[in-house]
Amino acid sequence: MSKNYKKQFSMMITLWMRDDQPRQKSMDYWKGSHAEIISSSPQLFEYRQLHLSETEHSFWPEHKKLISKIAKDRRIDGIAEVSYQKTHSPLLGTKQMFAAFADEINIFRRTLMNMGLPWSSRWFSTSSNGKTEARDVIFTQRKNTVSKRDFRKFIREELAEEIRNSAGVTEFRTQNYLPWNKFTWNSPNIAHDNPKS
Repeated sequence: MSKNYKKQFSMMITLWMRDDQPRQKSMDYWKGSHAEIISSSPQLFEYRQLHLSETEHSFWPEHKKLISKIAKDRRIDGIAEVSYQKTHSPLLGTKQMFAAFADEINIFRRTLMNMGLPWSSRWFSTSSNGKTEARDVIFTQRKNTVSKRDFRKFIREELAEEIRNSAGVTEFRTQNYLPWNKFTWNSPNIAHDNPKS
């Protein structure tokens, strides 16, 4: 496989909005005041918010090996993707991190950070040009019987090649995460529960 990607240092935080206030109010606050805190981090390469639809979901057909119906309490409202210029860049943003921790209670009820090894994210070039009009996020979990090496190879090579060469795909990224750990982003007064199932 030819090198048709750029390696990036990035992490992803899945987010659930508070359910004691209008969802749109929380989404707007996240897009405004909260985004300003994160965007001011030193050596930030990219900060991207994916606002997921409250109604457009669960389109996968039922299959015994796929979880296609997500319980309402586990349905993600949004995803924050944060990419840095250098591996030590997050350490320079501790002021912004603590400000984000304190601000999360205003909008979120649950946050889960996922991160991989530095430069394990791959942003692929695609065969289609044009403006991205919709985004899909697919979470895949490795079975215990599959080796980490084989799993990474499948995601980064086989699946990546097939998706990035599909007609109409204007951008494509893969991210392989380390096992989830609550303490990577343990902000106060927010749920960080992540059942293995």
